[in-house]
Amino acid sequence: MSLSRVKRLICLALYYGFTRHLPEHSLPRGKLWLLLRRWTAGPTLRHCGKEVHINRGAHFGNGAALSLGDYSSMGFNTRIIGDVTIGSYVGIAQEVFITAYGRQLSRVDMPMALQGKIPDDPVVIEDDVIIFARVIILPGVRVRSGSVIAAGTVVTRDVPPFAVIAGNPARVVKWRKPPRPEWIEGHVTPLAGDHLKPQP
Repeated sequence: MSLSRVKRLICLALYYGFTRHLPEHSLPRGKLWLLLRRWTAGPTLRHCGKEVHINRGAHFGNGAALSLGDYSSMGFNTRIIGDVTIGSYVGIAQEVFITAYGRQLSRVDMPMALQGKIPDDPVVIEDDVIIFARVIILPGVRVRSGSVIAAGTVVTRDVPPFAVIAGNPARVVKWRKPPRPEWIEGHVTPLAGDHLKPQP
């Protein structure tokens, strides 16, 4: 067993056994708790950027498929499953669920529990995104830079840049800057109304 693998295993044990359960960053000595979580979780991730904030209860499996960019955060009790890339300056609030994991469900001649998983459909969250509490992001979604996802939103399609989205299923409810026609092409989150279409 290589030295780097041993280090990852030790860090995983320390994170899930101890530092994951330390108090939230808003409580006394919060910076210390964040630092300890970053020290133990960081080496387990595929990539861990500078000054990341990993808050109490965050869960990301063994970390090998998660990339977390500079100055990004994972909120209290956030859960991330599978191949997920998070850019820089991304704020993720509490109890957000992001998954790239899928199951085989097509066969009807055997129980679904026995059909196994399908390959991860990667999730990408670009730079400068805010994701509020209890959002669910499903496999294959790309969240473009500058977008905001309102609390409780269920995201099943790509999110255009500089969009504010909300609802279940998600809809674009506002733009942070005037939209371009190419932003709403393809498999993207639908608009909440015609007044949100790009103006000629």
